[in-house]
Amino acid sequence: HGVAITCRACAGDHNRTCSGRGACWDDVVARTNLELTATARQIAIGSGSCTCSESAFGGVDSLGRTTCASGECPPGSEEVPDLDSGSNRCKTCAAGTYRDRDMQSCRACPVGRAVAEQGAQACPECPAGKYAKEV
Repeated sequence: HGVAITCRACAGDHNRTCSGRGACWDDVVARTNLELTATARQIAIGSGSCTCSESAFGGVDSLGRTTCASGECPPGSEEVPDLDSGSNRCKTCAAGTYRDRDMQSCRACPVGRAVAEQGAQACPECPAGKYAKEV
């Protein structure tokens, strides 16, 4: 009917599908959607929009597709690659480490401060009569 059809890249940034933070609803995924009938799956097409790996990730491009390019992991966690899914995820900071909103990744508590819990946003000073020792 005179309409040219081209394959378009999924949403994302810097040549990374879903900005490396999610999975694209592409034609392959659309055709494996078990919520559709077998006939509907044969003609299904994707939207190019992303399902982000974390609720903290989002963003929309000029075509209205979710990109996962915006947002950051909450304090007390850091963005790390998930080798199973291939998408970055938020990982809780380990005990003895912390991450506040101004930091890119979890860091060890400084001298004289300690935190025993995971997911810390700060390391409180040791109270009088106690000291921080590496374990």
